[in-house]
Amino acid sequence: VSQSRYRSVAISYAESGGNHTIATKTDGTLWVWGQNQFGQLGINLSSGYRSSPTQIPGTQWNYIDIGTYHALATKTDGTLWSWGYNGSGQLGINGTVDRSSPTQIPGTQWNSISAGGNTTASIKTDAFNEIPVSVSRIYV
Repeated sequence: VSQSRYRSVAISYAESGGNHTIATKTDGTLWVWGQNQFGQLGINLSSGYRSSPTQIPGTQWNYIDIGTYHALATKTDGTLWSWGYNGSGQLGINGTVDRSSPTQIPGTQWNSISAGGNTTASIKTDAFNEIPVSVSRIYV
């Protein structure tokens, strides 16, 4: 793979998890690589690996974070997306089925995200009264 393909736009932010990496570029695109046994790369597959960066469809990706086998990302419109391993319900999608592509969490105005191991925490601003509301799923 030619290195010049990745030089035109700078990496804005990167995170690494169990055996995978996710990064946003300054143009708002989202890129992933590494192991994918639970769909944590978000490329609509739940096996194999990618040894070079692969783009997740869409633009306007903003903040990112990843746990051991799952990922979270917000877009500039305030929406929150999750994918990967969901055995403990860490994707926040009302169930425990793994997702191999980004799945939107209901609502908008998600301000902050954090993932670790099999946990997820997010902060949402209520558009009506501007009070921060903590939404979290923490499993020990």
